[in-house]
Amino acid sequence: MFCKKGQSLIELIIFFGLVIVLMPAVLTGILSSRDGKAQQMQREQAMTILKEAEEATRSFRQKGWKNFAVNGTFHYEISGSSYILAAGEASASGFTTAIVIADVYRDDNQKIATAPGTVDPSTKKVETTISWTQPYNSSVSSTKYLTRYKDNISYEETTYPEFNTGTKTQTAVAYTNGSPTDGQIQLGAGGGSDWCDPSLSITAIDLPKNGEANAVSAIAGQAAVGTGDNASGVSYANILISQPAVGPPGASISGTFDGYKTNAVFTEQNYAYLATDNHSHNVEIINLAAGTVCGGKYCEAGYFGLGGSSEADTVFALGNTGYMTNGNKLYKFDLTSKSGHRSQIGSSVTLTASAKKLIVVGNYAYLAIDSTSRQAEIVNLTTNQVVAYVAIAGAGRGRDIFVKPDGTILYLATGYIAGQPEFFVVNLPANPVGNQPFSQNYSTDGMDPQGVTVVTNNKAIIVGNNGFEYQVINLSNMLRCGQLNIDSGINAVSSITDSASRAYSYIITGDAGTEFKIIEGGPGGAAAANGTFESQTLDVCAAPFFLCYNVGFNHLTANVYKPNGTAVEFQVGVSDCTGAFTFIGPDPADRLNSHFTATGSGDVTLEAVVPFVGSISGYKNPGRCFRYKAFLTTNDTNTSPYIYDVTVNFSP
Repeated sequence: MFCKKGQSLIELIIFFGLVIVLMPAVLTGILSSRDGKAQQMQREQAMTILKEAEEATRSFRQKGWKNFAVNGTFHYEISGSSYILAAGEASASGFTTAIVIADVYRDDNQKIATAPGTVDPSTKKVETTISWTQPYNSSVSSTKYLTRYKDNISYEETTYPEFNTGTKTQTAVAYTNGSPTDGQIQLGAGGGSDWCDPSLSITAIDLPKNGEANAVSAIAGQAAVGTGDNASGVSYANILISQPAVGPPGASISGTFDGYKTNAVFTEQNYAYLATDNHSHNVEIINLAAGTVCGGKYCEAGYFGLGGSSEADTVFALGNTGYMTNGNKLYKFDLTSKSGHRSQIGSSVTLTASAKKLIVVGNYAYLAIDSTSRQAEIVNLTTNQVVAYVAIAGAGRGRDIFVKPDGTILYLATGYIAGQPEFFVVNLPANPVGNQPFSQNYSTDGMDPQGVTVVTNNKAIIVGNNGFEYQVINLSNMLRCGQLNIDSGINAVSSITDSASRAYSYIITGDAGTEFKIIEGGPGGAAAANGTFESQTLDVCAAPFFLCYNVGFNHLTANVYKPNGTAVEFQVGVSDCTGAFTFIGPDPADRLNSHFTATGSGDVTLEAVVPFVGSISGYKNPGRCFRYKAFLTTNDTNTSPYIYDVTVNFSP
């Protein structure tokens, strides 16, 4: 066996080399393991402190929003048996606690957003951070949003006494059917809105000169009258009509136009169109605006004329187009401007006979025809052709028509013939072609019709000579429901319903001393067309809440009944209980004019988020006092929407 010197020495060198290489890693691992365990323990302790800080913040908020909702940096302390938040950070046992309370911003959709935006005074962002330095600089944190959630108090109005303390404008509070205490808000009575109970108003006007008036056209507050049955009167009189809240309407002549006989008149807000017997100025256009008077009378603004021996029998205007009949011809003329000579558009349309009345709806012209073979004709204004007509065997000549605004029904009045009806209801398809049969008829019982109009509540009014010269027809059963005897006869009628839902007919009679008269509908009979209801004031400082500080009003909920053709809308007002309320709606761009709107029909629930706005004068949420304002409307004054209950939710 051989013994090699130096072998052991080499092994020792290798051993110590390995130790030198490996020992730092081993020692580092041992030290890291020890520090990692310490760091883990610190983190666990920090998480415990974080949870306690969150609970302390929540507990402090629960004691009241006013003291909690202060921006800044805080730490928690124990005072007595409860938590409080004290200003500034705090360090203890190697840990630093910082609770940062800040504003929350929302966008126009009420979603949380970064600034700029609208500060939500009922929400605060709370960032809680626990930090330490040993064995390493570290921290744990959380972010929470706290709101005015305490108690989430609700206030409801639903009984008759609760509603009845509110302010009612053309609205009323009634007991809900079957309940001795439950109430509802609804539209009030429409004043003189009962067409079936007409009364001759004391208001009457003697038109200038001695002409015999034969035409009237009216809009709310204004009537246009033409005198064309002889040449002794003014061509046109503009009558302004006042409609006081109480008492009969007033009427006064604001201006006249003279020079021709007027066969028909059509009026808009600022212009009147006269169908005259002047051969070169068949249609006179008059500007009714202030400052357009010449020599004490209205000035001519423009005209349309065919020349020769022509004259206008009827006239109508719609948009940028005027319409006129002369004999058995229908003409169109340009109204892109109202001044000077207006040019003809296209060619004329040949009718069966001369027209007594002209109405344009959409793409069709409807005409009452002075003929017993065809009492009415319908012209397609695109093709310039007569496409449909009403031919009633045995009936008199066409005298007047009224067309439903959507063009679905034509109402026709014809001249008197013994033993024959004089009023007909004709249902029309979307694209009428050929003879259109009537669906209902009515006999005027000896009266010779001169005019017809259809008014609200499904009623028609026929006027004329002999018999009962003013007759009101219920279109639901085609029976007469009202009448007046005006022996001088009635040449024309135009009817309106004013903003207070009062019903008026303006008539032109054969009475030489007072040709223009006003007939008013009877009391009641239907609901007002619109109305408002302003609630009593909810003051949270009063019983039963006794919260004498500002609270956040969050939501309004209303249960309503909304038939088709009606609308229910709300605005809300929040204040500090001083001064008048300012009511606002949901649109950030137009708070004062926007409304929370109930959608759907039948029994529906309206949900509204009460805006947190402080920049509108008279509105401040959070606040101490609250009101709501309801807006009720109907297209059919036989039908009203109802508000059954209103609930507002608020948080201290």
